[in-house]
Amino acid sequence: MKDHGADVDTQPNSIEGAKKWSADHKDAGDACRSKLPLLPWGMDRENPAYQDNMHKWVQCMNDKGMHVVETPDNDESPWTYGSDSQPPNADKIEHDCEVAILGPSDK
Repeated sequence: MKDHGADVDTQPNSIEGAKKWSADHKDAGDACRSKLPLLPWGMDRENPAYQDNMHKWVQCMNDKGMHVVETPDNDESPWTYGSDSQPPNADKIEHDCEVAILGPSDK
């Protein structure tokens, strides 16, 4: 990124600031995109089991008390919150379900 004019150490710590920084350094991002790490195979849209994995992940979270819905057409996230009200341990539930459902395909 630095070779292409973007010092990642200067990234702001707000969403709006990050969006502006990314837009200002689009050329550097485009030049370096191929250097990004690959997604785990369970979360890779090229995986034939991707849609089934996402469905099982959402189902697991809902079974454990979260309120989430699948968003198959969203390139940013395969699911979103279906309610503002989530259990206090939602982060743990999300993580545990991710490990249980997606972990085996990444071994």
